[in-house]
Amino acid sequence: MQALRLTWELASPIVASANPFHLDAIVMFAVAQETAFASGGVVDETLQLDIPIEQAIQGNLSCWKASALLAVEPGEHAMRFWTRKSDAYDYAQRMEAGHLKSRAKFPLVKESYSQKFDTVRGGFKQMFKHYPVREVKAIQAWCIGDMDRLTELLAPDAGYITYLGAKARMGHGRVKSFAIDVDENAHEFWKRRILPWEQPGYVQIEAAVRPPYWDLKNRQLAWVDPAIYS
Repeated sequence: MQALRLTWELASPIVASANPFHLDAIVMFAVAQETAFASGGVVDETLQLDIPIEQAIQGNLSCWKASALLAVEPGEHAMRFWTRKSDAYDYAQRMEAGHLKSRAKFPLVKESYSQKFDTVRGGFKQMFKHYPVREVKAIQAWCIGDMDRLTELLAPDAGYITYLGAKARMGHGRVKSFAIDVDENAHEFWKRRILPWEQPGYVQIEAAVRPPYWDLKNRQLAWVDPAIYS
């Protein structure tokens, strides 16, 4: 295990999460993808995946020695929007032609007025939403880990991590290049994350300290450096 700095250069604006995005979660995702490909897409959900990052342990508490992802030279914030239009007449014609089938559990009578396409609620709801993006030159993270193994998992050519952040399907956070270097600062910088124990200058919150970070059941008393939210 070595002290490492990981850098991603981005080709498009990123959609940041409300909570810190931890390096170990990305590595865990890459390992899960690799395991799925190797097993033909069938993965045991109870399988404990091993990642090439060292763990920090204090008593009965532990976390991965991997920082949150931090923006390098963050640029301006901006807003994007997306829309979804549901054409009721087009859907009706498709159903009449037999191209669509109803999922209703009860028999539907044949009269046309018995089938309704609601564009105000439900699956055919029309939508118009805004979301924030940010121009970011690069993303960096620090960890204590296996350089060769992390390169195998995280290099864009591997195909596991090609985007960072939310709304990747819309092209946001596309990875242009990836680099990993030895950096002795990682012995301290990996702590730029949510920690399960108190740290000077950190504030107390309730949050997950291990993947999956989105799972509310994993929340506990934790501490975080306020700077990683900026």
